[in-house]
Amino acid sequence: MSASQSALALAQMTTVTGQSVKQFSEQQPILLVFLRHFGCTFCREALQDLADRQEEIHSLGSKLVLVHMSDVATAETYFAKYGL
Repeated sequence: MSASQSALALAQMTTVTGQSVKQFSEQQPILLVFLRHFGCTFCREALQDLADRQEEIHSLGSKLVLVHMSDVATAETYFAKYGL
């Protein structure tokens, strides 16, 4: 994928606030994490790891952006469980 294709993809990916990932990344560094699905053991482990390192991520000036394939309510339930 070329740089221009990547930029286009990031511009098309929107957050729950309606802002694009590209817009977020232009405001501050982001840690972009792609999750397969919330039933996945590895994804739950990743969420726990991110929760454990959340202070460090923010102290470095980065914003955590989680990309998932679930509906907002399901995602919010899992993110709340891990304090994300």
